[in-house]
Amino acid sequence: MAAIELERDGEDLLIRIPAQIAKTIDLLPSDVIEAKAVERGFDIRRACREDERILAQAQARAAAESILRRSKGVRLDGLSIREMIEDGRR
Repeated sequence: MAAIELERDGEDLLIRIPAQIAKTIDLLPSDVIEAKAVERGFDIRRACREDERILAQAQARAAAESILRRSKGVRLDGLSIREMIEDGRR
């Protein structure tokens, strides 16, 4: 565990992440991190990188298309899955 000193920036506190920790977790200067308070401390995590987000969206689209292909003719309460998706977009 590394000791990290906090710095003041106006009313905010800044945390410097040691280079070895950043390298170990592949943290880049352009990354966005998320922080939340937890009991007696806080949790910091890297938010999704843009390329990870794009890949996740592509995978979600492919899964949705697969579901739609397999659901042809399947109806729930008189509505097709495609009709429910279209209704959800409105």
